[in-house]
Amino acid sequence: MLAVMKAAISFGVTCRHPGCREFQEVIRQLEFPSPTSRTFAPTAEQIEVARKAAHAAGSPRRALLYALVYDTTGRAFDFLGQWLPLDYRKPSALLAYGKKWIGPTWGAIDDNLMMTIKPTKTEKTSAVEVTFDLSVCPMVMEEIAHIPPAARNGPLIINELTGLPYIYQTFRLGWNADFAAAGMPKGMWCRDLRAGGVTEGGKAGVSKDDRRKVAGHAKEKQTEKYDRDQVAAFRRAMESRTNYRAKNSP
Repeated sequence: MLAVMKAAISFGVTCRHPGCREFQEVIRQLEFPSPTSRTFAPTAEQIEVARKAAHAAGSPRRALLYALVYDTTGRAFDFLGQWLPLDYRKPSALLAYGKKWIGPTWGAIDDNLMMTIKPTKTEKTSAVEVTFDLSVCPMVMEEIAHIPPAARNGPLIINELTGLPYIYQTFRLGWNADFAAAGMPKGMWCRDLRAGGVTEGGKAGVSKDDRRKVAGHAKEKQTEKYDRDQVAAFRRAMESRTNYRAKNSP
């Protein structure tokens, strides 16, 4: 929020609005406490329990999202999608709630179970795309098996009660209920699943460079349909993590 405010003030200075330059100087002199880093890193066993809780609640697509975030270390928003204003620059064929939905569909997964997405966090910067080989993701494959082929169309993650992608507030209530039913630690967020996957990779001996590539951090633009190096890194990471889970499962 502070970064957004500073950007707004800088814009005001550029536009020569009165008071903005003085306010900018005041902000420069102030010191703000840095937020403490989050420490939650859920384990594979905890994700398994959360997935079972989602199924028990009649929401298997939430279980699929948990599996996707943990196995791929992608961001929840990148699989969940977002409801945005109708005047948002991207087109969409899905309109509801006076908004348009932008997000991944089953079409993002090809016949070889390769899934390619463009993370929203890098969309306006590096424009990096990441590709995941879902066939080497144990949790994801288990969840996909629960979804009949005829139902594998349209948005990837939907609210089974509406047949539409989740409104974020509804999804938040759903994951809170799943986490509570699973006995997850109080204060754990859905975004922590990504950290859990990255942490598991570190414990499994996955190199920092492979973890960077898998997480979709900035790199040179792709020159082929898939970034083969990134896909290879993903496969190496998942092989190590799968072996690690097998050795450490109860």
